[in-house]
Amino acid sequence: MHFLSDSNETFGDLTPKTYPFAFMLASAGYLLTMFGDSIIHFVTKSNQREAKVEIEEGRRRTPEQAAVNKDDHDHVDLEEVNTAFLKTTSLGDTILLILALCFHSVFEGIAVGIADTKGDAWRNLWTISLHKIFAAVAMGIALLKMLPKRPLLLTVAYSFAFAISSPIGVGIGIAIDATTEGTAADWTYAISMGLACGVFVYVAINHLIAKGFRPESPNYFDTPFFKFLSVLSGVGVIAVSVCGQEIMGVPSPLQSSPHMVVFSFVIIISSIWAFPMAAAITRHYNFNITLKNVTRLCHTKSIITVNGEFPGPPIIAREGDRLLIKTLGPGLGSRLGPGPEPETWVPPGPEPGTLDPESDQRPRPETQTRSRSGTRTGTQTRTETWTWAWDPDPHGIRQLRSGWADGPAYITQCPIQSGQSYVYNYTITGQRGTLFWHAHISWLRATVYGPIIILPTHNDSYPFPKPHKEVPIIFGEWWNADTETVISQALQTGAGPNVSDAYTINGLPGPLYNCSQKDTFRLKVKPGKTYLLRLINAALNDELFFSIANHTVTVVEADALYVKPFETDIILITPGQTTNLLLKTKPNSPPNHTKFLMLARPYSTGLGTFDNTTVAGILEYENPSNNHHHHQHQDSHNSNTTKQTVLLLRPTLPQINDTSFAANFSSKLRSLANSKYPANVPKTVDKRFFFTVGLGTNPCPKNQTCQGPTNQTKFAASVNNVSFTLPSTALLQAHFFGRSNGVYTTDFPSFPLKFFNFTGVSSNSTNITNVSNGTKVVVLPYNASVELVMQDTSLLGAESHPLHLHGFNFYVVGQGFGNYNSKTDPANFNLVDPVERNTIGVPSGGWVAIRFLADNPGVWFMHCHFEVHLSWGLRLAWIVQDGKLPNQKLLPPPSDLPKC
Repeated sequence: MHFLSDSNETFGDLTPKTYPFAFMLASAGYLLTMFGDSIIHFVTKSNQREAKVEIEEGRRRTPEQAAVNKDDHDHVDLEEVNTAFLKTTSLGDTILLILALCFHSVFEGIAVGIADTKGDAWRNLWTISLHKIFAAVAMGIALLKMLPKRPLLLTVAYSFAFAISSPIGVGIGIAIDATTEGTAADWTYAISMGLACGVFVYVAINHLIAKGFRPESPNYFDTPFFKFLSVLSGVGVIAVSVCGQEIMGVPSPLQSSPHMVVFSFVIIISSIWAFPMAAAITRHYNFNITLKNVTRLCHTKSIITVNGEFPGPPIIAREGDRLLIKTLGPGLGSRLGPGPEPETWVPPGPEPGTLDPESDQRPRPETQTRSRSGTRTGTQTRTETWTWAWDPDPHGIRQLRSGWADGPAYITQCPIQSGQSYVYNYTITGQRGTLFWHAHISWLRATVYGPIIILPTHNDSYPFPKPHKEVPIIFGEWWNADTETVISQALQTGAGPNVSDAYTINGLPGPLYNCSQKDTFRLKVKPGKTYLLRLINAALNDELFFSIANHTVTVVEADALYVKPFETDIILITPGQTTNLLLKTKPNSPPNHTKFLMLARPYSTGLGTFDNTTVAGILEYENPSNNHHHHQHQDSHNSNTTKQTVLLLRPTLPQINDTSFAANFSSKLRSLANSKYPANVPKTVDKRFFFTVGLGTNPCPKNQTCQGPTNQTKFAASVNNVSFTLPSTALLQAHFFGRSNGVYTTDFPSFPLKFFNFTGVSSNSTNITNVSNGTKVVVLPYNASVELVMQDTSLLGAESHPLHLHGFNFYVVGQGFGNYNSKTDPANFNLVDPVERNTIGVPSGGWVAIRFLADNPGVWFMHCHFEVHLSWGLRLAWIVQDGKLPNQKLLPPPSDLPKC
């Protein structure tokens, strides 16, 4: 800033005008540098539309590696988000920083070279030398954070340019001083000082301070109020300084005090910097829907994927970012998610006369499915054809006033048909953590899913120790049969669907299944480090226990909301839920060849059959003395070159129906409930609801024998005895345009039509088990506080139900076993620090109470996240009416909204 003072003083000697030349030149230097920053950013980012966090080297294979190791899944570890790169500069940032520093140094050198006296020259040289250290630190940080590596030649080139920039400037200054006469040198000096000041302020604030020394904890003054106050103060000071003489008839401070120039300049530039630091950006993603042949358990089948990836690609953003996800259906017919009530199963082959996306003559292996008793049934020939339709759901995103991007078919939109596209447009508001996206029509989400990773804002950090690495771990289910065939047959016959053939971790079944040794997820860790494991249960029909042998984890987040940390050896996670864990590795690597199994298997209390198998991944420590073995990715049982004894340690998991563990684990989850992350639990209630959830029956069609609980009934599921029927058009469109007639009714019962012992002995009375069918919705006024109690029923057996609510988070204020008592149970509600979630498991043979504020206008789906229960009708829709203010109303639909 001393240059700004010198420049202002020199201009005062050169011209009698009181215009703030120095200040404007500094602003010009700032803006020119910003312009150069924009150009460099455009050039270096023109081919990178997706703003993603850097991935750990070696976790994503190149196309060439994929071709060579086509079937070697030992090389497939899911991407790990490296937090060392979350707040770093890009290559474009680095180029701009180095150029700006050199540009600034040249002007500094000019100032030294054209100084009037030896004393001025020495003073300038001494000042430059002092803050040259500061500039060197800036350049060092830039080089250290250059992505993806630090090329030697570029590093040498940047360092050399920085080193000689000041001597070059001195030479230019001496040349100017020797070849000019009169005041030309003074003008050059004053202009150089002003520009150099602006350049350095931009570099220091926007690159060094912002990206090199960002505080790890939030700043008290980093709020909209203080940002606005800083801008207002800066503008006010400048207005008084520049215009004081003309407007108020008093001498301008600019004329009398160059320090006022410095003060005004620092305030306005700092306030300009304050806003972009917290500003969000728009991130673009393209989702191309394709078919891909995938082999698991020695069985190859064609599955639906996004961008050819299984699991699908991650969406990585920061809190406050806007996402534009262009979803492209294939140009050729491929497969259709069934309509509202599918009556026939349809194979996933191409339409007649079209070319198969994978090959022109794709083999059609016969399809065998496993019955609920575990035997193989049926051989089907696929001869019918489909067109395409599907809907991706950003599960857990609040979708404030953007319900058109929520995803569930026939609720917020009609399915995307073959050859169509749709841009999902929404902003992440007030959320950070782990969520996931998945298909939301029929059972397509068996293969169509991927993680959503929401990082804190730039000026924020985690409320727990910073992890060394972040690793998404996604649980799924694998069927050798086509899942659309599985559910279509079940709906036709009224029976339970055939269970899955395996569970998966990041798409891989692991070594405990036959023909799956190479399809194993491996997590390689370093000793003494902390890893953030982002757990996602994308399984279709099963809650899962999860544990890592000989390791304890700390739970820090549930459903993208921070919780009070607690340690545990075992995790329970329902379909639709996410849980973040901190894994602190052991201080030293274990003995050579010791590995730790990561196991997951189901928690189930129902009477029906289920996939009672265990999926395994392997946690292994990096051992420098054994690196060559790790690079070979071979264990003793499949190595052809090295015989080693590998010790695999196995964790102990609870019994498959351990309801007490489930209740205890759930009770440990509590909100942080502090000043930064408050628990805004509604203390008063405007609307109370009591919903029974459970299984029931529908009568078998005439002249047909069914395979439900009896040969005259089909399995069904309901809420308050209403089995929800999907309409033929989207509910949100019907609501927005006021065309509800014939689409839905608003008479969904707030309480059960009949009260009885919900968790008592199963009843055989058909007037209790038979459900009613309809498209009935619940209507809520805007901003109503809601209390909902969900009660499990045991008519066809007590069972846990993971209920998911779209468009909202809710507080779990109470839960228990048995029948809910409206007189005594509310006294035990936790209204201080209840956990906040978007998916909660209704306890088997019990109840759960939640509260939420209906502050999001639109139509919002609520359903069981067991896909089979969803297919049977355990679902409903809430309509939240518009508020009175413009920002309380649902936005109009986008022009490319899919049509039914």
